[in-house]
Amino acid sequence: MKKILIIIALCLPFLVQAQSGKIDFVEYKLDNGLHVILQEDHTTPNIVISLMYHVGSKNEDPNLTGFAHFFEHLMFEGTQNIKRHEYDKYVMNAGGNLNANTFFDRTYYYELLPSNELALGLWLESERLLHPNIEAIGIKTQKDVVC
Repeated sequence: MKKILIIIALCLPFLVQAQSGKIDFVEYKLDNGLHVILQEDHTTPNIVISLMYHVGSKNEDPNLTGFAHFFEHLMFEGTQNIKRHEYDKYVMNAGGNLNANTFFDRTYYYELLPSNELALGLWLESERLLHPNIEAIGIKTQKDVVC
């Protein structure tokens, strides 16, 4: 089983705290195995929900690459409860922003939302984890985009 890291950051003033040399956070592991890092600061009215999968191009056959990036894109195609092309609309309609990227050793997703939308962000990521909807049309679409 791949390890998954979830980071819930409430109001991330990294530059201010980094200058002081200290960033306070709480770290724990949930019963389901998720590793959680919670950093809270009330200097801005935003939250960032980040999910990092410890899987990337390092997990691919050197002769058959691109799967990690392909699946990163495919995970935006919708879920059993979120229609195709609707995932990002939830975030945008709430005044937020989202994106993802894949690297050698990880795949990373985030949502930046107003702080009153924490439940929405957690629901979106739980949908991505628990109920991804993998359909032929999404596979074709993302294959055309990534390949």
